Amino acid sequence: MADRGGRLQCGTGQHHQTLFTTGNGYLGTRGSLEEGHEGALAGTFLRGVYYEPLTLHKSSLSTAIHSIMGIEVGDPSRAVQYFRRAAFVDLADLQGNTQEGIYIASAGGTWQMIVCGFGGFRVRNGQMTFKPWLPPDRNALDFRLKWHGNTVSVSANHASATFVLSGPEGRGEMIIINGHEIPLQANSKVTVDLLRARP
Repeated sequence: MADRGGRLQCGTGQHHQTLFTTGNGYLGTRGSLEEGHEGALAGTFLRGVYYEPLTLHKSSLSTAIHSIMGIEVGDPSRAVQYFRRAAFVDLADLQGNTQEGIYIASAGGTWQMIVCGFGGFRVRNGQMTFKPWLPPDRNALDFRLKWHGNTVSVSANHASATFVLSGPEGRGEMIIINGHEIPLQANSKVTVDLLRARP
């Protein structure tokens, strides 16, 4: 939450907004600066359940946000529908104006759909958490993140996910997969059974 001077006020506890809020005025998520801190009230707002059919999706970010929220609220068919629309906004000239340039914000929204939507990536209590979900017609998902100066590579399919922390020897991180803690050691591959969340 910002004060009247526009400065971020982190001490307002459960009432402050996340810096990574996704929404289009009708559907979105709200949390704290880093989800999971004591007193934080994260929530998914379903105003979009009513407004979603009425939304024209003329904003290039609207479909990306609806895709992420579709996964979040258990509507995978909409998630896939909106993912396809957002991913092809420029390639298929869906807005009729690609000749004027690409929608770079929509490209960022597409990345968010892959990482935060299908990859289920969140930061909770200072830890990376993942809850991967792939559409039935997709076989795999691959992406990389920077975490405290190191690269985390993620590769997931319907049954398992593989994580590699690239960094100095001896470096380690604890990640959470589907609610279970999994240790990562630098430059070692860890494959997790997504049904049991065990290496």
